[in-house]
Amino acid sequence: MGATRVAVGRRAHFLDAAFECGEAPGTVCYDDPRRTGYEIVTALVDGEVQRDSVLVTMVPALLLICSDARGMSDAMGGTTVVRADTVRCKASLLPETTMETLTVTAWHFVARDGILSRNRQDVDPSFSLDSTVWAGPLITSGTVTVDASVSNVGSRKKSVGITVSPRDWKHEPIPGWPELPQVIGQGWLPTRPSNVHDLGQSIFAFRGDNVADSTNSHVLVNDGPNAFFYYVAKLPPLLDSLHIAINETALLWGSDFWALQPEASASRVYDSENRCYRADVTSQDTRDKILKHEGSRWELEPVSHAGVFKRLTFATVVPAAESVFSKAEEGIQGLRNRWSAVVFPVQLKVYALAGKPVDHENSVYFGIAARNNIGCHFTYSH
Repeated sequence: MGATRVAVGRRAHFLDAAFECGEAPGTVCYDDPRRTGYEIVTALVDGEVQRDSVLVTMVPALLLICSDARGMSDAMGGTTVVRADTVRCKASLLPETTMETLTVTAWHFVARDGILSRNRQDVDPSFSLDSTVWAGPLITSGTVTVDASVSNVGSRKKSVGITVSPRDWKHEPIPGWPELPQVIGQGWLPTRPSNVHDLGQSIFAFRGDNVADSTNSHVLVNDGPNAFFYYVAKLPPLLDSLHIAINETALLWGSDFWALQPEASASRVYDSENRCYRADVTSQDTRDKILKHEGSRWELEPVSHAGVFKRLTFATVVPAAESVFSKAEEGIQGLRNRWSAVVFPVQLKVYALAGKPVDHENSVYFGIAARNNIGCHFTYSH
């Protein structure tokens, strides 16, 4: 620790709360006291026994380390874990050899977004003042703080940050997700189409209540800084329906739509106006282009409406759903509110982007391929 100069032949030692310094044959004694106490020196000076003392005050540091399941932590005492992995936070004194006593009086957790927080004594009836460890699954980033006293004197705080990274759910299956969109034929389409969109349409519908499902996707954390937080342990069924309609009635020979188109004739040339013929109405090529544009085989048509819907759902909605959590005391409604705040805006964006005419190759360029290279335009009812 420090050094105290003494006369030759004296014996230096701690009394009462101090450790013995030991025999000191020289004039200097080195000691490593583990708690506060007095260093006492007794020496013979000019034949007279004399005593002196110095107060050695030990101030151990409060240490807080939060580590992952492998016991790893960063330089600041915090750690980074994948959502739902266990974090172990331990309070202690430094140096470890100190004889001072540590008494933990409180544990706190505050989420990084500032919305959710936890106090251990509020959620853990068995909390005791010697609870130097707080451990459990973590589902949101935040700060853990420990309040403590040393040898029942004063109050100290120590905080560390914990970062939660999302789970990799890129290949996580969505319950109930169809292998292919359902092509339902005429569906809701008018028999007399007034524009190209009446020839084929897709309707996507996310579930309105992803909390009330039968897959038990939401789990309650039972211990640790995120005790009694609900979180999404696995994906719930996100999709309510995905239907593709094709205007079967309008594409029939003899339909009103068919009658609006001119008959192909060698004596009449319509290429200057790019008008479609009646033969284009009943052409299999027309049907194929409509279904490709809507995305009846979305894996093969990634820029189709259904293809974009699926791609964006897995790329944006799934990660948003993965991050949903709420306090148990808020009930299921709290989880619904969190879902609405976090996931619904992402779903609305998916609706908007999937509804745009992104597939230019299969958009409005109909026509028998052999006739020209740019397709043709149908005549519609007004």
